[in-house]
Amino acid sequence: MIKKNIKLIVSAIIVICIVVTCLIYTRPQTIEQRYPLLSISDCTGMKGYYFVAPGVEDTAFQISSDDSRFSELIQQLQSVQIKKKLSNILPQGTKTHRLYDGDFKWELMLHFDDVSHPSGSHGSGYMLHLRNFFGDISISFDGEEIWYSVSNQEQWLRDIMEII
Repeated sequence: MIKKNIKLIVSAIIVICIVVTCLIYTRPQTIEQRYPLLSISDCTGMKGYYFVAPGVEDTAFQISSDDSRFSELIQQLQSVQIKKKLSNILPQGTKTHRLYDGDFKWELMLHFDDVSHPSGSHGSGYMLHLRNFFGDISISFDGEEIWYSVSNQEQWLRDIMEII
């Protein structure tokens, strides 16, 4: 009887630890909280591309800091709360998507100047990449790509697309 209770208690503790770990891993954060080396307000320019079905090619764009779209995008990026997806702990393969009219994807690359890294080095360039692959969001920084979700994701993705 005691062994049964001990097994039950140990199992409950393991389940609680797994749930707490998942909640911590997927907690909402701003982009700046997740990537503390970068302050979105220090972004000096943006570029990227977008695609809207039934088109056949990506359309490139560039947004300078004096463009009216720049401040709108900065505001959107500073206010959004991102949550890591649990699927990040699994190996990532390639993604495919069956196209329907009106489907869209975009990639937004943010340029930063003179960013200090913990190693003591400094870097400049398009360091932060936000990618919408037909409704799935990923952010790449420093060689690491992580998939995220946001509240009201479909609308947020459309809002970014309209600004671009």
